[in-house]
Amino acid sequence: MLLRDKVCVITGAASARGIGKATARRFAAHGACIVILDLNAGQAEAAAREIGPGHLGLACDVTDRAACQIAAGEIVAQVGRIDVLVNNAGITQPLKLMQIEAANYDAVTDVNPHHD
Repeated sequence: MLLRDKVCVITGAASARGIGKATARRFAAHGACIVILDLNAGQAEAAAREIGPGHLGLACDVTDRAACQIAAGEIVAQVGRIDVLVNNAGITQPLKLMQIEAANYDAVTDVNPHHD
């Protein structure tokens, strides 16, 4: 992988289970600087520490554009740039089709990557 010295931002990677943290570990093993964005600052910071020294964990609600812009500014201020973005954050609603209401649909599509 051509990740040595690349700054890789991974959303939703603080969970103990899931592909985000595994992606972060793999990228770090290939020399990337990892930035984990998650709703919970403490969990994001802990996940970054778990990966190793020199990585960063920040709080960011990916459904809030202003929060994303603030996080991007913080990343650039702390590590200089963003080379790779992995839009990993996502949620699901364990509902049957006929149980899905507008609020459930909106919650899923607001977190999962989408286009305006």
